[in-house]
Amino acid sequence: MIRDLQDPTIWIDSSFTRIQPKSAYIDIVGVIRRYAIVAAVLSLPYSVFRDTEGFYGVLFGEGGPIAFGCILIYVAIRIVYLLFEVHFRAYKLDATGLHVKTGLLVKSHVIVPQSRIQYTTIDRSFLERSMDLATLRVSTAGSQLAAVTVKHLRDEEAERIRRALLPELEDE
Repeated sequence: MIRDLQDPTIWIDSSFTRIQPKSAYIDIVGVIRRYAIVAAVLSLPYSVFRDTEGFYGVLFGEGGPIAFGCILIYVAIRIVYLLFEVHFRAYKLDATGLHVKTGLLVKSHVIVPQSRIQYTTIDRSFLERSMDLATLRVSTAGSQLAAVTVKHLRDEEAERIRRALLPELEDE
């Protein structure tokens, strides 16, 4: 029997909790914002200097529509990818620690043992706050950066995981 490759159950078993599907909208807004900034930065020298030669001549001269068309196609592909990829994000908290699985094309399974966790942070961007979501960052001994980041959890779920990972916070 051939299984559907778009089916997340192939890789994520039922013991894992999936990330909120509405979180894809936060990532999509981020992609659109990034490429709007890129387009603005690329168009600034042309609007100031009216440079029709060289690099900006390619972007804004005869090849301009082709260059911006390619950027728009890339952004559209990235948005479609994000809409599918959100179904392949999941986490599990058990006796060994925190397990995080991500990825549609490049799959990643990170296990953070509870004994190695030094601190956790919960971040909430403006868009995450508006959708009652949060990002949990877990740092371990020996790493300067977050060992694992679980993006776009429900607020109460992020707090629950944080309390479970660091039980000494209950005393405070």
